[in-house]
Amino acid sequence: MIKRIRIILILVFVSMLGVVLLQVYWIRQSYQINKEQLQKELNLALEKSVKVEMNERMNGQAEIIFRGENAAVMTVKKDSIPNVKMDSLLNKVFNSQDSGRAEFTMHINSVGVSGDNIDSIPEKFEFRIKEMVASMLSSEMSGGFKANIQRIDSLFTNELLDREIELPYNIEQLTRQDSTFVSSTSISYDTINSLKTRSFQTDIMGNERLRVRILNEQEVILERMLTGVLASLLLILFVLSCFIYMLLTIFKQKKLSQIKSDFINNMTHELKTPIATVSAIVESMQSFGVLDDNEKTQKYLTVSQTELGRLSGLVEKVLNMAREEREPLQMHIEELNFREICDNIINSQKMKQEEKEVSFDLKIDEEAERLKVDRFHMVNVMQNLIENSIKYSGNPVHIKIECQRKPDFIQISVSDNGNGIHKKHQAKVFDQFYRVPTGDVHNVKGFGLGLHYVRNIIEKHSGKIGLSSEAGRGSTFTINLPC
Repeated sequence: MIKRIRIILILVFVSMLGVVLLQVYWIRQSYQINKEQLQKELNLALEKSVKVEMNERMNGQAEIIFRGENAAVMTVKKDSIPNVKMDSLLNKVFNSQDSGRAEFTMHINSVGVSGDNIDSIPEKFEFRIKEMVASMLSSEMSGGFKANIQRIDSLFTNELLDREIELPYNIEQLTRQDSTFVSSTSISYDTINSLKTRSFQTDIMGNERLRVRILNEQEVILERMLTGVLASLLLILFVLSCFIYMLLTIFKQKKLSQIKSDFINNMTHELKTPIATVSAIVESMQSFGVLDDNEKTQKYLTVSQTELGRLSGLVEKVLNMAREEREPLQMHIEELNFREICDNIINSQKMKQEEKEVSFDLKIDEEAERLKVDRFHMVNVMQNLIENSIKYSGNPVHIKIECQRKPDFIQISVSDNGNGIHKKHQAKVFDQFYRVPTGDVHNVKGFGLGLHYVRNIIEKHSGKIGLSSEAGRGSTFTINLPC
């Protein structure tokens, strides 16, 4: 049994470890995927922001060139040649990242072309393009064609909001030095390893680039993963709870199996004793002529009757236990005199005790003498408590029984000067079949049914029972019954 439990524990541990590791791996993979997705979205947002800002600068230069003092050259009547439409004369003039050219779009609206000058349009337009490029290159060389960082920042923020991303960031400017780009923006130590976007060109010559460093990107990533992480944790907790419940059930079944085994052993011993005694008496009467001696015969018959009565009591206890499990106990409540019950039990115990000297101290308040209880079961309750006090005490035995009326209940207490019960066993003494361990010493007979029966009966009366005990200093059982 122990070997099987060990194997089960190992399998459960390995299974649980596998589930946890699998979920941890899944969470890490999910985190990485979400991180890559976030970086992709940030790259797209920054790329779009830089393009928009650069187009705005390009269009600004174009507007200066095409609407300057020579703008009349490009102004013609549209309706003079109805078949010609020119809503956009320039689109994607430059398209490169590192060759000194930049991509931008420029629109010239409401342009018409007349028959007199249509042939001269390409030459004039080419001249204006060259003039515009020369102007931009001149501005670039003189430092006047710089990116508007504030505008890019504003555009980037709007792009993030459109993507429902809210996180702090820093814009980092990069400048070409030989064949590499070096940051010209001061970066704090705690952001060196932070998530950053790709860098994007912001000038014509390709000497200036720009990227964004994200601060606390973990918050956004974890927020996106929140549902999955919570589901994963709930799954782990659910599986762990199942395993724990299974282990507790296994240990409980093991404990019940051990208790059952102890109960069978005790029951066998208890049943064997009266049977062996009666068998010996019958054999003596048959083989040794005891029947010829009336005095011995009467004595043997008395002993046999006592042992058979004891055997009957043991069988009755087992039957009562089985009956309790099949159907609830029926209470027949009546008003009775509690002092009378105690007196009868005390007198009966004094007559039965031959090995121990037992004394009783009975104290019952006059207003607490009348109780509304089931007579049969209440007698059994008091008898069980008193018999336990006698069995688990030395010699002499002193038992104190008190019954007092409290404002809301009647309190009955049974105290003794016995061995007492260790604190770690006190919560279990009312469990079925439970007996306080005594090591290899088994000098007290019993099945562990008495106190379990007592608790059930008290609860059937809507009452409570408690135990106060200290090892070596006796025990006190306290019963509270409603008035």
